[in-house]
Amino acid sequence: MPAKYLKIANKLQEDIFQGLYNETGFLPTELEIAASNNVSRQTARNALAVLVSNGLIERRQGSGSRIVKQKKNPKSNSVAVVTTYINDYIFPNVLKDIQHSLSKKNYAVYVYATQNRVDEERKILQKLLQLNIDGLIMEGSKTALPSPNLDLYQQFEQRDIPIIFIYGNYPALSDHVSITDDNIGGGYQLTNYLINKGHTDIAGIFKIDDLQGHGRYSGYLKALTEANLRFSDDNILWFDTVSRERLLRNENNFLEGFVKTVVPKCSAVVCYNDEIAYYLIQLLMQNGINVPNDIAVVSFDNSQLSDLSPIKITSLAHGTRRVGQKAAMQLLNLIDKKEVLSESVSWTLVEKETS
Repeated sequence: MPAKYLKIANKLQEDIFQGLYNETGFLPTELEIAASNNVSRQTARNALAVLVSNGLIERRQGSGSRIVKQKKNPKSNSVAVVTTYINDYIFPNVLKDIQHSLSKKNYAVYVYATQNRVDEERKILQKLLQLNIDGLIMEGSKTALPSPNLDLYQQFEQRDIPIIFIYGNYPALSDHVSITDDNIGGGYQLTNYLINKGHTDIAGIFKIDDLQGHGRYSGYLKALTEANLRFSDDNILWFDTVSRERLLRNENNFLEGFVKTVVPKCSAVVCYNDEIAYYLIQLLMQNGINVPNDIAVVSFDNSQLSDLSPIKITSLAHGTRRVGQKAAMQLLNLIDKKEVLSESVSWTLVEKETS
């Protein structure tokens, strides 16, 4: 539950956007806000500080809280792109697709990375609200968890700055246009592929703090259920952003327990993405477990890692239907006030050596 001062700040912000204070141009005083919300004066002061940091009001001692007029900036031919990461895994290619599509229309592109942290996301959004941009392509941080940044997204909407979400959108912002992977369909496709290969005991590794992981898990369960196959919580490994970062730094391999306790009971595993599959295969080989004879491994993204792996990974690909390219074109349509609908991008299976 948000702190009281944040709830008050959000309500005041809504009142500002709805023009409740247009006649005077000032908010109620600290004492009036405290009294009307049955909170302390300090709580009211903290709420007003949020509005100051968001650029909605100015405060001067003895003058009250004056509302800052929000002006629609002239077109700048610039767009911001915010992703969780920039230099690793699939993101260089995603950004390349976006920049290529936008540069053809003479748009400058500002690129930021959140490291999948909601606090970094907030800092970036606050900075972008101070810039003159025409639109935003956004990959949300930890989209399976409640977002503390909904107030900032509301400011983009009030300023008529369109947003396209990629890969995952917060449930509270589901009315915004998004270009996402068909995660449920992908999980179903990979699991059904393994079932058709004769596998009946299929494990899974999924990410818990992003919606992609939940969707891929749902598709996995759907395929097992339709095939009347057993599924067990014991055969599922959930990991989060912190676990991933530790894995990449070789600080703590959360896959080790999975290899020791789950792999001996199963003949195949569906991995959240090629990155996880890559590290899993290395660990399996170190433990003398043969891929695919002892266990088959399949995953998502058909990234470079799927070919760099010691055993090339069977993986799902988007082919020419790329998320970054689609997001850029749809954002341009939104900027031009054209009607745009959300899209889910389907997958194509690329069969290699691990299955």
